[in-house]
Parts: sequence; structure tokens; C-alpha cells
Amino acid sequence: MGFPTDEKDRMWSDLYNCKFPSPLSTLFPLYRFLVLTLNPVGTSAIPNEDAALLHDATVAVPGSNTESLVMLDAWHQLHCLNAIRKAFYPERWPEIWSYHDNGTVRYDTVEMMHVDHCIDHIRQSLMCFSDVSPTSFYFDPKRGNNPKPVGTHMCRDFERVKEWAVERRVMEFSMQAEILGTGHKHEHMHGHR
Repeated sequence: MGFPTDEKDRMWSDLYNCKFPSPLSTLFPLYRFLVLTLNPVGTSAIPNEDAALLHDATVAVPGSNTESLVMLDAWHQLHCLNAIRKAFYPERWPEIWSYHDNGTVRYDTVEMMHVDHCIDHIRQSLMCFSDVSPTSFYFDPKRGNNPKPVGTHMCRDFERVKEWAVERRVMEFSMQAEILGTGHKHEHMHGHR
């Protein structure tokens, strides 16, 4: 992939973000990093009957009595991988980083806790799905036996998954509404507790 460019950033964003940035990004510029990246395609509406079958309870779609909110975790994982990618390039995304007066990085910020959460979330996903595709090796006279950087995997059709999510995405929804105190709480829960 190499160093980030505007084109590469757009490609990452197109994987999981809605086409429209959250209006909260203009209201809360200090939260730009979180607000712009927490507007995923994968925030979907499902019928309450389907939500009742979920292991973990969820909330109603704001303003709906018939649908509940879910997010396909693939988009959460892509969002997290992108957040980690951004953390590697502080010169491009300086707003992620905060420093102590002595110049050392502050790891107690919301942004750094978010990156830490993302590392753990991807770890959990990798362990949960444990890709068992065999990776072949090649021999390099200077470095010895090495795993090949490419391989064959059995994959889901990502475009079909994305189509499902886009067809069901919730457009008038902001995860930040309750966090930033600009929305109302939804008391009606669906699914198992």
C-alpha cells in the first residue's frame, strides 16, 4: 500500500463509510477523527422479529417501532484496521496524537484508547475466525525458508455483503448523538440480554 495518499484514503473510506460525512464533524471539529470514521455502511436496520433472535440486545432504529439497529462486524473491523493504519502516519493525521510537555506521546487520550481497542478487536476476530488456509514457503539462499506473501483463501463475496448492508443502512443515524449529548436515549431493546 505504501504511504497514504488522498486516493488511498478515499479507497479505505469507500470500503465502509457512508457517502456523506456526519454533520457532527462540522459542529464538533475536535472530534473529527471519531466522527468521520464512525459513519459506517454496516449500520443497518433489521426487522424487530430478527432482532429478537440476537444473542445480545440492540436498540430500535431512531424513530421506528418496527426496526432495530445492527452493525455487521466486518465494517467495524475495517474501520479499526484503518484507524491503526492512520496511527502509523502521525504527520498525515496529527489530530490522533497528543504529546506531554516533554515530547513523549500521551497514550491516555480518547484517540489512543480507540486505537488500542481496535488492535484488540482485530485480535479477537483473527482468533475467532482462525483462517486455516495453508501458507506455502519458498527458499531464499540469504534468508532461508520464508512464508510466501500471497496465498489462496476461501472468501465470502464482500461485494454481496456490502450490497446487503447498503440496502439496509440507516442514513439518519449518528452514534455520537448520545455520546455528545445531542440526542435522546432509546429505551426499547430487542434481542436476548
